[in-house]
Amino acid sequence: MGEQQKSQISNNKLSLFSVIVLAMLILNVVIFLVEDKRSLKNAAINDGTSIVRGVVGDRVVHCEGNNDSSLCISSYNAYAEKKYSALWLGNSQLHSINQMREDEVPATALLHEKLLNHKLYLQTFSQGNANLQEHFLLFNFSLQYADLDLLILPVFFDDMRETGIREDIGNLFKSPSSLNGRNTYLADLLSGSGFQDLDSKSQEVVLKDDFNGLKGSIQATVESALDRYLTKFSIFWQMRGEIRGNLYLQLFKLRNFIFQIDASSVRKKIPGRYNRNMEALDKIIEVASVNNTKILLYIPPLRTDKTIPYDLGEYAEFKDDIKSRFTSNVTVIDFEKIVPDSFWGLKDSTDMTGKLELDFMHFKGEGHKALSQALYEAIIEQDIIGVTGDI
Repeated sequence: MGEQQKSQISNNKLSLFSVIVLAMLILNVVIFLVEDKRSLKNAAINDGTSIVRGVVGDRVVHCEGNNDSSLCISSYNAYAEKKYSALWLGNSQLHSINQMREDEVPATALLHEKLLNHKLYLQTFSQGNANLQEHFLLFNFSLQYADLDLLILPVFFDDMRETGIREDIGNLFKSPSSLNGRNTYLADLLSGSGFQDLDSKSQEVVLKDDFNGLKGSIQATVESALDRYLTKFSIFWQMRGEIRGNLYLQLFKLRNFIFQIDASSVRKKIPGRYNRNMEALDKIIEVASVNNTKILLYIPPLRTDKTIPYDLGEYAEFKDDIKSRFTSNVTVIDFEKIVPDSFWGLKDSTDMTGKLELDFMHFKGEGHKALSQALYEAIIEQDIIGVTGDI
């Protein structure tokens, strides 16, 4: 086959892909106009998994971002009996319960109640697929209204593949330019100057950097193609993020179906994004030290009764990277195995088959009890911030 024929076949495939994308985009516009859809802010959540945030009595103690932060702040300010303050940041594991039963609550509410016995007030912020860059911003935001004694921070290997700042987090800071003199890194995150992949002119350079560790794999080919060709529809791509997000979900379900990718498929590390998140972690540790905030850094629970969806070598290196952050100000604990196998559940299909899949991220209500108890024991028994006597 000549080069001209090969080129023609390749162009035909790309044209077909473009037609499929455009058709799906138009379909999503129609769907959006005629019916309500579930929020895409929790794209990691599927049928069988309930979204629930911590509320204790009349106090809202678990929020997401700018849209509901005032509720958590009001509850915090109204509680006069607190002597200490703590912040817990995380992803959808904190606000999701598999096969939820009546009266079950997330670990965030359970731990809040336990710590109040020691006059320690805990509040939480979590978002689906949250990355450490966003955690850095939320930590700095919380320091503006709370004198934090403790930061509880899980580091998920999955989320080291995420990058950038979602709008709801960025909107917590009304005037990014005013922060340049006080915290250059924070201002860079808000302006996007630290992320070339937010600049369409630099996109190819960043894709090569971010996906270098996946070079030659099907995953790299498909993910790069999605990133590259979706930008071609620039007029439609400026439309409401809800439509854009739903299209992404459908495209990835199609990709997963074609290449037989599910929740058990191995996810490789993306070096560029991994390094950005490790940098953000180090910045969090720096800010905590300056503000006399202790950190409880933990490796989160992971389903271990089945083969985990990570490259074992990369995951081991990740755990070593986290454990190396141990200092007199940073306690590091491995909670990987604290949730028993029977406390994990199933999630909805991530492809187009509709078959239930193993869930390696979210667990049942009993798992939330196990996590809250493990954290409580770590904070109190190790007396991380000196609250043991305040009962």
